[in-house]
Amino acid sequence: MSTALTSLLGNDFVNGADLASIVGDAPLVGIYFSAHWCGPCRGYTPKLKEFYDTLVAQGTPLPILFASSDQDEDSFASYFAEMPWHAFKFGDDRIEVLNVKYEVSGIPWLVILNAKTGAQGTPLPILFASSDQDEDSFASYFAEMPWHAFQFGDDRIKVLKKKYEVSGIPWLVILNAKTGELVMNEADAMVGEDSAAIAKWCDIAAAQ
Repeated sequence: MSTALTSLLGNDFVNGADLASIVGDAPLVGIYFSAHWCGPCRGYTPKLKEFYDTLVAQGTPLPILFASSDQDEDSFASYFAEMPWHAFKFGDDRIEVLNVKYEVSGIPWLVILNAKTGAQGTPLPILFASSDQDEDSFASYFAEMPWHAFQFGDDRIKVLKKKYEVSGIPWLVILNAKTGELVMNEADAMVGEDSAAIAKWCDIAAAQ
C-alpha cells in the first residue's frame, strides 16, 4: 500500500477496515463527500452506486470512501447503510482536512485519486445548459446533478447551442479550459469510454 495514500487517508475506517483491504490492487480510489440532508446528494448517490456496481461487474472496481457531512451519527449510519463502499468514521478529523485540500465548495463532490501515489486524478468541471420548459422542471432535474449550471433561461444557452450547432439532446461539448477552444463536439458519444475519453480530450487540449 502506498505510503503517500496512507498518509493522506489514514488507515482506520468504519467496520475496522484498513486501507489495504479497501483499495486492494485498484489503480484509483474515490473520496465521496456527501450527506443525507443534501437533496442533490440523495439524487446522485444511486447513480454513483449504479456506476460503482457496473465497474465491479466488469472486474475494474473503483474503491470509494464516503466522507460524511451529516450532522449526527444516526443520520450518517442511516445514509451509509445505502452505500456499497467504505467510509471514514463519523466526525473523523481527516474529512475536514480533505475538504480543505480539495477545495470542496459543495456536495455531492467526488475526488478521484491515484491509488499508488495519492495524486488527484483529472477533474472535469461541467456546466448544465438546460432546455427545460419551466423553472421547476429545471430545478428538479438539476437537483440530481453533482455539477454546476447556467441559470434557467440564461441567454448564453441559445448562443452556445448555435455556436456548437446543437441539433439534439443530450449533447456534450468539451472546451479547453485555458483557451476556450473546442476540444470535442458531441462528446457525449464518448462518455461510455470513461477515463479513456478524458485522456483523449486532455491530449487534444494539450496539443492546441
